[in-house]
Amino acid sequence: MSHLIMTVSSSVRTGIVARIADYLARQGCNILDSSQFSDVVNDRFFMRLMFSVQSEQTAESLSQAFAPIADETGMEFAFHDPARKSKAISLRKRRSPSIAVKTTFVHSFAIRLVAPLDRTDN
Repeated sequence: MSHLIMTVSSSVRTGIVARIADYLARQGCNILDSSQFSDVVNDRFFMRLMFSVQSEQTAESLSQAFAPIADETGMEFAFHDPARKSKAISLRKRRSPSIAVKTTFVHSFAIRLVAPLDRTDN
């Protein structure tokens, strides 16, 4: 059994999580991890799920089948295969003693942001 990641963005509204969970359950998928955030100032909802899939399912097949639900509800979404290498950007200040690393998933690739923790080493 393999794993996929789904990312979702939409306006804040009731029932988004239920629609996604229902869709994945009907496809025989098992949700392993879920994170969500609502930005009420900008009226945006964000969600990231990792789930197991049956061997014949792909990100492409799940995406095609989910598209009508996304169109109906106004969701932007993407399915990602974590086994595939993602594109990354690393920015580092040469003599910085401490580095903070943050990885942010943006649709189909990850951006790795690296920033100094100590700003006193100018």
